Amino acid sequence: MNQIKLRCSSYMLLLLLFSLCLPYKAAAYLSSERRALLAFSAAIHHGNKLNWRLGTPTCSSWIGVTCTADGTRVVAVRLPGIRLLGNIPKNTLGRLGALQVLSLRSNELTGTLPSDVASLPSLRFLFLQHNNFSGHVPSSLSSSLNTIDLSSNGFSGEIPAGISNLSRLITLNLENNFLSGPIPDLRLPRLKHLNVSSNNLNGSVPFSLQRFPKISFIGNLQLCGPPLPQCPALLPSPSPTSPLPPLPSLTLEHKKSSSKRFTAGAIVAILVGVLALFFLIVITLLLCIFQREDRQSSEKTKRKVSGVGRGEKPQEEYSSGVQRGEQNKLFFSTVVPITLTWRTF
Repeated sequence: MNQIKLRCSSYMLLLLLFSLCLPYKAAAYLSSERRALLAFSAAIHHGNKLNWRLGTPTCSSWIGVTCTADGTRVVAVRLPGIRLLGNIPKNTLGRLGALQVLSLRSNELTGTLPSDVASLPSLRFLFLQHNNFSGHVPSSLSSSLNTIDLSSNGFSGEIPAGISNLSRLITLNLENNFLSGPIPDLRLPRLKHLNVSSNNLNGSVPFSLQRFPKISFIGNLQLCGPPLPQCPALLPSPSPTSPLPPLPSLTLEHKKSSSKRFTAGAIVAILVGVLALFFLIVITLLLCIFQREDRQSSEKTKRKVSGVGRGEKPQEEYSSGVQRGEQNKLFFSTVVPITLTWRTF
């Protein structure tokens, strides 16, 4: 009986000690996450739009920060459209172990996406669209992810094959990046929203993704297969290890989509070329007109000169000869009578 009482008292003591330690442990978690948020704020230019200070309560007054009901862990950071500028350093947001929602969309964030952020174990919603991120999409992603939106950035490389292991994924938006290579076979039964349009993807659309509409894949000039136009007969099926060769021919629809992506520089160059050709034609026509007028004027001058030489000058010579003959006759007619009269005397 005494032993039972002793055991009960020891259990009660342990329970009391554990309950006393919980607040200190929770306070330690929150203190660590507060330091991580302050490190992120110090590394990012935000124009004093973040009121994160050590002397203010994190869960109730820090803008964009949401904590658990008991105020012990940070579960959401929402800072959309406040002109955050710079790179996300490692060991900042990646130290928020209980983070479920990260929304930094419509800012000016640059650099690569740290792998410790994308792999947070509790992360469910990742909204980073409309920024200037670059580099590869992290290959290690949290298995708890429900939504991934990395659209309108500068991500490059291939789509990570590890996405096919995200069994809870419902939305995947990778639109308007520089992703290349084939699309991995994403056999995700919960996936309802997919957009990989306006990239540099190639090969055929995997069978598991052919249920999505055409708009999910347009803007990839070397991508084919349902719901896009059919691939050539000899095109092999895509594999994540061996990229496909470029297609030898493009369909009319792909050409139309590529024409929409002409840059402003190409349009300006075309206009300059057209104007230069127009001015060249005008100058050529003017030269031809001037040469024709010069030719006509020269012909008129030649005709005048030839008319004078053949008509007027011989007449002058002929009239002068006649005059000289008449003068000679007059001379002899006067001289002969004089001589005859002189002889008679």
